[in-house]
Amino acid sequence: MHGFPRGILLGPRGPRSKGQIQVTRRTDFGLRPISLSPVILCILVAETLLMTPFSVAHADSIPSFSGVPIASDDGQDPVMVIWTGFAPSWWVAQNLVGWRDTSFCSGSKTVDGKAYNATLERPDPSGLSCIGPRFHVRVWDMGNSSTLGEWSIGSVHHEHTVCDPFCHHIIDDWQTALSSLQASFQGGPAIVSVSTVSLGNAGSYQGVQFDGNLLLVQLKPPSMNPVIFTERGLDSGELWSVTLDRQRISTTGNSITFHKSDGLFTFAVNPPQGFQATPDTGIVNAGQNKTVQIVFGTVWRSSSLTAHDQNGRSFPLIFNGNATVTQPSFLSNSDYSTTLKFGVTELGTKGVINITIPSGVIRSGSSNLVSLDGVRIQAAIAKDANNYYVYLSVPYGSHSIEIRFTPWYSPFISPLLLIAIPAIFVVVSLAVWKRRAMVSSYRSSVREI
Repeated sequence: MHGFPRGILLGPRGPRSKGQIQVTRRTDFGLRPISLSPVILCILVAETLLMTPFSVAHADSIPSFSGVPIASDDGQDPVMVIWTGFAPSWWVAQNLVGWRDTSFCSGSKTVDGKAYNATLERPDPSGLSCIGPRFHVRVWDMGNSSTLGEWSIGSVHHEHTVCDPFCHHIIDDWQTALSSLQASFQGGPAIVSVSTVSLGNAGSYQGVQFDGNLLLVQLKPPSMNPVIFTERGLDSGELWSVTLDRQRISTTGNSITFHKSDGLFTFAVNPPQGFQATPDTGIVNAGQNKTVQIVFGTVWRSSSLTAHDQNGRSFPLIFNGNATVTQPSFLSNSDYSTTLKFGVTELGTKGVINITIPSGVIRSGSSNLVSLDGVRIQAAIAKDANNYYVYLSVPYGSHSIEIRFTPWYSPFISPLLLIAIPAIFVVVSLAVWKRRAMVSSYRSSVREI
């Protein structure tokens, strides 16, 4: 038998409308369900509180159960627990002492078309994880309600594995499993109250009888700890955000604060466009690591430019850094100096550029001059047998960079000098020729005498 159809609730006296409440009363003959009217409910509540230690919700505080599912969609698993107050599945799971996640070997099971949000197990002393014998509970988040709070429901059973010949779980008990589940959270720090109610879903499920007595458990929220993320590296007004445990907060300030209970939570940082965050993901312990510092930097990039030496050979100039290089140019000047010019844009507070320049395009013995927006700046320059290496820092904003390598003899080589040398050569040659002509004429005169 797979339980009763959804929408019809069966009780000891026939059909009732969905959501009618029963509570259990302890008597000398055990527990028996009693249909409630407002008058009888008040009497039972008073009598129960005076005579027994069992907790029953007050008449004026019992929430409406209309719309509460009574079984899984396939009709094979009865709803056996209703958690109310602050009871998302993750908080329910944290309060089930001795139970552990078993999502890796739990089959699908839906309620109102929704998959379970938590599945946990507690193997018997002689049982194995997943195989059993074990207790197994599934928990479904049901959202927020004005009467139930952030509530969830669960179904718990005891099962073992049978191979005939294919191995599968066989459910052998509902009631013992419910008692075991209650024992794991009874008296816990988050428990406000534990009551027994009935939705009229007693019956045989998967061939095993369930008596229809549900647990109604009210949980209080956990104590919340501030988890603070601070940033360094962004200018004021830059929008950034952090996602912590599926909750996302954005800001243009320099800090973001979450409030979380004790526990481990994953986070991811969402940087502004063009930036990268360190760290960009991680796990934070809300009970210990109260502050996480995020350092933003612009994305590291590489680019290159082809340059030519005096013999026409090609060499690559390589740029590496977290600032953006634009419109690079490399010039060989008439005075044998070489000039590298480029634009650079830095989005963060400070950028870095590393430039690799082949030594073949620079004259031996050259000095260097590095300027930013026409003003000379200090840069670290190193050299080996193959390359020059220029390292410089770039402030925020867009700038022009010029790096000039000048050989020692460059000041003596200018366009005027290049014109003057041939002229001087001509003048000297003419003077020498004239001198020789005069000498030759003189000697001729001597011979005639």
